[in-house]
Amino acid sequence: DVIIITRGGGSFEDLLPFSDEGLVRLAASCKTPIISAIGHEKDSPLLDLVADYRASTPTDAGKKVVPDLNEELAFIDSLQMRAKRTLTMRLERESDRIKSLFNRRIAFVHRIKLAEEDLQHLLARVRSLSPQSTLERGYAVVQRQDGKALRSAKDVASGDSVRIRLAADSVEATIK
Repeated sequence: DVIIITRGGGSFEDLLPFSDEGLVRLAASCKTPIISAIGHEKDSPLLDLVADYRASTPTDAGKKVVPDLNEELAFIDSLQMRAKRTLTMRLERESDRIKSLFNRRIAFVHRIKLAEEDLQHLLARVRSLSPQSTLERGYAVVQRQDGKALRSAKDVASGDSVRIRLAADSVEATIK
Protein backbone atom coordinates (compact mmCIF):
# COMPACT_ATOMS: atom_id res chain seq x y z
CA ASP A 1 0.00 0.00 0.00
CA VAL A 2 2.87 2.37 0.77
CA ILE A 3 6.66 2.37 0.54
CA ILE A 4 8.64 3.90 3.39
CA ILE A 5 12.27 4.70 2.62
CA THR A 6 13.98 5.44 5.89
CA ARG A 7 17.27 5.71 7.69
CA GLY A 8 18.11 7.25 11.02
CA GLY A 9 20.52 10.11 11.33
CA GLY A 10 24.06 10.01 10.13
CA SER A 11 26.77 11.99 8.50
CA PHE A 12 26.29 13.76 5.19
CA GLU A 13 28.18 10.96 3.46
CA ASP A 14 25.92 8.31 5.08
CA LEU A 15 22.85 10.03 3.57
CA LEU A 16 24.28 10.57 0.04
CA PRO A 17 22.80 7.33 -1.41
CA PHE A 18 19.33 8.91 -0.88
CA SER A 19 20.26 11.69 -3.30
CA ASP A 20 21.31 9.23 -6.02
CA GLU A 21 19.84 10.12 -9.44
CA GLY A 22 18.73 6.56 -10.18
CA LEU A 23 16.84 6.30 -6.87
CA VAL A 24 15.24 9.72 -7.33
CA ARG A 25 14.06 8.88 -10.89
CA LEU A 26 12.71 5.49 -9.77
CA ALA A 27 10.82 7.12 -6.84
CA ALA A 28 9.38 9.79 -9.15
CA SER A 29 7.99 7.18 -11.54
CA CYS A 30 6.62 4.89 -8.84
CA LYS A 31 2.78 4.51 -8.71
CA THR A 32 2.79 3.39 -5.06
CA PRO A 33 2.91 6.29 -2.56
CA ILE A 34 6.37 6.87 -1.10
CA ILE A 35 7.19 8.30 2.31
CA SER A 36 10.70 9.60 2.75
CA ALA A 37 12.04 9.57 6.31
CA ILE A 38 15.77 10.06 5.94
CA GLY A 39 17.82 11.39 8.80
CA HIS A 40 16.40 14.21 10.87
CA GLU A 41 14.42 17.35 10.00
CA LYS A 42 17.53 19.33 9.09
CA ASP A 43 18.64 16.68 6.59
CA SER A 44 17.16 16.99 3.10
CA PRO A 45 18.22 14.41 0.52
CA LEU A 46 16.87 14.75 -3.05
CA LEU A 47 14.51 11.83 -2.42
CA ASP A 48 12.45 14.16 -0.19
CA LEU A 49 11.66 16.31 -3.25
CA VAL A 50 9.97 13.51 -5.22
CA ALA A 51 8.41 11.54 -2.35
CA ASP A 52 4.65 11.80 -1.79
CA TYR A 53 5.20 12.69 1.85
CA ARG A 54 8.25 13.85 3.81
CA ALA A 55 8.30 12.55 7.38
CA SER A 56 10.64 14.28 9.80
CA THR A 57 11.91 10.99 11.33
CA PRO A 58 11.46 7.25 10.80
CA THR A 59 9.15 7.16 13.83
CA ASP A 60 7.04 9.95 12.32
CA ALA A 61 6.73 7.92 9.08
CA GLY A 62 5.49 4.90 11.04
CA LYS A 63 2.88 7.03 12.84
CA LYS A 64 1.61 8.44 9.54
CA VAL A 65 1.16 4.99 8.02
CA VAL A 66 -0.19 3.22 11.12
CA PRO A 67 -1.77 5.81 13.40
CA ASP A 68 -2.38 5.07 17.08
CA LEU A 69 -5.97 3.87 17.44
CA ASN A 70 -6.46 5.53 20.83
CA GLU A 71 -5.18 8.85 19.50
CA GLU A 72 -7.47 8.65 16.48
CA LEU A 73 -10.50 7.79 18.66
CA ALA A 74 -9.66 10.66 21.02
CA PHE A 75 -9.35 12.98 18.01
CA ILE A 76 -12.75 11.84 16.69
CA ASP A 77 -14.27 12.36 20.17
CA SER A 78 -12.84 15.88 20.34
CA LEU A 79 -14.20 16.67 16.87
CA GLN A 80 -17.64 15.37 17.87
CA MET A 81 -17.63 17.46 21.06
CA ARG A 82 -16.52 20.52 19.10
CA ALA A 83 -19.25 19.97 16.49
CA LYS A 84 -21.85 19.51 19.24
CA ARG A 85 -20.72 22.73 20.98
CA THR A 86 -20.78 24.61 17.70
CA LEU A 87 -24.26 23.36 16.82
CA THR A 88 -25.55 24.08 20.32
CA MET A 89 -24.18 27.61 20.22
CA ARG A 90 -25.63 28.17 16.76
CA LEU A 91 -29.03 26.83 17.84
CA GLU A 92 -29.00 29.04 20.95
CA ARG A 93 -28.06 32.08 18.86
CA GLU A 94 -30.83 31.36 16.34
CA SER A 95 -33.31 30.69 19.15
CA ASP A 96 -32.43 34.04 20.74
CA ARG A 97 -32.81 35.73 17.36
CA ILE A 98 -36.24 34.15 16.85
CA LYS A 99 -37.32 35.18 20.38
CA SER A 100 -36.12 38.72 19.68
CA LEU A 101 -38.05 38.84 16.39
CA PHE A 102 -41.16 37.45 18.13
CA ASN A 103 -40.88 40.08 20.91
CA ARG A 104 -40.42 42.82 18.33
CA ARG A 105 -43.51 41.55 16.49
CA ILE A 106 -45.54 41.61 19.71
CA ALA A 107 -44.37 45.16 20.45
CA PHE A 108 -45.14 46.22 16.88
CA VAL A 109 -48.67 44.73 17.04
CA HIS A 110 -49.21 46.47 20.39
CA ARG A 111 -48.10 49.80 18.92
CA ILE A 112 -50.46 49.30 15.98
CA LYS A 113 -53.37 48.63 18.36
CA LEU A 114 -52.54 51.77 20.34
CA ALA A 115 -52.34 53.79 17.12
CA GLU A 116 -55.71 52.37 16.00
CA GLU A 117 -57.27 53.34 19.34
CA ASP A 118 -55.77 56.84 19.10
CA LEU A 119 -57.10 57.14 15.57
CA GLN A 120 -60.61 56.04 16.66
CA HIS A 121 -60.59 58.60 19.50
CA LEU A 122 -59.40 61.33 17.15
CA LEU A 123 -62.04 60.39 14.58
CA ALA A 124 -64.76 60.51 17.26
CA ARG A 125 -63.62 63.98 18.36
CA VAL A 126 -63.50 65.25 14.77
CA ARG A 127 -66.98 63.91 14.14
CA SER A 128 -68.37 65.45 17.34
CA LEU A 129 -66.90 68.85 16.39
CA SER A 130 -68.02 68.78 12.76
CA PRO A 131 -70.74 71.22 11.63
CA GLN A 132 -72.72 68.31 10.18
CA SER A 133 -72.81 66.65 13.61
CA THR A 134 -74.17 69.89 15.08
CA LEU A 135 -76.86 70.04 12.39
CA GLU A 136 -77.82 66.43 13.06
CA ARG A 137 -78.48 67.34 16.71
CA GLY A 138 -81.21 69.74 15.51
CA TYR A 139 -79.34 72.97 15.01
CA ALA A 140 -79.41 75.08 11.84
CA VAL A 141 -77.10 77.54 10.13
CA VAL A 142 -78.70 80.73 8.82
CA GLN A 143 -76.82 82.33 5.92
CA ARG A 144 -77.24 85.58 4.05
CA GLN A 145 -77.51 85.53 0.25
CA ASP A 146 -73.75 86.05 -0.08
CA GLY A 147 -73.20 82.81 1.90
CA LYS A 148 -71.94 84.37 5.14
CA ALA A 149 -73.39 82.88 8.32
CA LEU A 150 -75.54 85.18 10.49
CA ARG A 151 -74.20 85.68 14.00
CA SER A 152 -76.66 88.31 15.15
CA ALA A 153 -80.17 89.48 14.29
CA LYS A 154 -78.62 92.91 13.61
CA ASP A 155 -76.92 91.44 10.50
CA VAL A 156 -80.29 91.27 8.64
CA ALA A 157 -83.19 93.58 7.97
CA SER A 158 -86.87 92.88 7.45
CA GLY A 159 -87.49 91.52 3.96
CA ASP A 160 -83.97 90.08 3.50
CA SER A 161 -83.84 86.59 2.04
CA VAL A 162 -81.85 83.99 3.98
CA ARG A 163 -80.98 80.39 3.54
CA ILE A 164 -81.45 78.02 6.48
CA ARG A 165 -79.19 75.00 6.30
CA LEU A 166 -80.44 71.88 8.09
CA ALA A 167 -78.89 68.41 8.55
CA ALA A 168 -80.40 66.88 5.39
CA ASP A 169 -81.16 69.89 3.19
CA SER A 170 -81.88 73.63 3.29
CA VAL A 171 -84.82 76.06 2.98
CA GLU A 172 -85.19 79.64 1.86
CA ALA A 173 -86.86 82.16 4.15
CA THR A 174 -87.65 85.88 4.29
CA ILE A 175 -87.01 87.92 7.43
CA LYS A 176 -90.10 89.70 8.90
